[in-house]
Amino acid sequence: MINRIQGNDTAFKGARVNILATADNHGNIMRLPRLLKTVENNAKEIFPKSESPSTLNFFAIVGDWFINPSKKGFVTHPELSNGELQNLALLKTIDSVRLIVKKMVDKIPGRHKPVIPETLYTMGNHCLDAGTSFMLNVMRKNPMKTLVTNVDLNNSPRLAEAMKTNGNIVKSAVFSIPDDKDVSLVHKIMFLGVTIPSMSFYNPGLCDGLEFFDNSNKKDANLKEEDLQGTIESVRAEVEAFKSKNPKGAVILLSHMGGRLSEIVRKNVPEIDHILNGHDHKNSQLNVGITSINSLGKDNEMIKALNFEFDDEGNFARGNMTPYFTETTLADGLEKHPFQLFLDS
Repeated sequence: MINRIQGNDTAFKGARVNILATADNHGNIMRLPRLLKTVENNAKEIFPKSESPSTLNFFAIVGDWFINPSKKGFVTHPELSNGELQNLALLKTIDSVRLIVKKMVDKIPGRHKPVIPETLYTMGNHCLDAGTSFMLNVMRKNPMKTLVTNVDLNNSPRLAEAMKTNGNIVKSAVFSIPDDKDVSLVHKIMFLGVTIPSMSFYNPGLCDGLEFFDNSNKKDANLKEEDLQGTIESVRAEVEAFKSKNPKGAVILLSHMGGRLSEIVRKNVPEIDHILNGHDHKNSQLNVGITSINSLGKDNEMIKALNFEFDDEGNFARGNMTPYFTETTLADGLEKHPFQLFLDS
């Protein structure tokens, strides 16, 4: 559950996790200069204590960065497809977020080697508008971990083959954070990623060699708990294996399934600490039991910063969430922003 971290809590001596989260960008690359300026203006609050070796930073993209990747039509680069342009913008965005953190930490006296954000990505239904080949190319080449928890690897030969040679395509990712004073204590956090499985509805015939558990031809509104048993079991298996070795470890789920279906997963796997939710295009937060579910809006209209802490006993106990609305960022000077110059080139 998200609770406010007290900035003057001098008793804190554990570890910190900072997450910058976005979802459902839908190829709106022209809005990215404003989004990145929002990150720059609020970097100290989004990535606090980044100078500490007991802090890990993450940039989470919860699906639908892409839309209609196979189409062409941009005036400036008519030879490139939407997907190629959107992917160039994704690579530039990842680099820009890393540079923002590096510049911020470089200014801090006594800093250690900066903790550059790890990019985490999960597929959205629109990311697969151009089919498996496009998506596999993105996953193979981009500097990010793609989380494919609810992909049925036994029936996904092309993805399974790609995973043999690429360690950035994973069912889950576990990270270690050293305690800031107890050298014997290492905190663990696991990230998973699930995608709305109805590819026979969203992209019929396009996902050759990539099959999700519970694939169906049903709309979201018609999916019920019994339609999601494979997805639920795939998440449960990863969480149980992680918790058996790390009973105090934290679990974060990137879910491109919408709030209602994310809540179904949460109900069946209550050990999840937090769900970053895409697909429903909402700005909402729900706290249920130990789990909080944050929906992340759409079209680069907002970002959310989530800051969590492990306490002295190793418990993943406290955190806070702050939304930042990109339309409130002043447009003055944006025409000279490096990302705008990149778009104009």
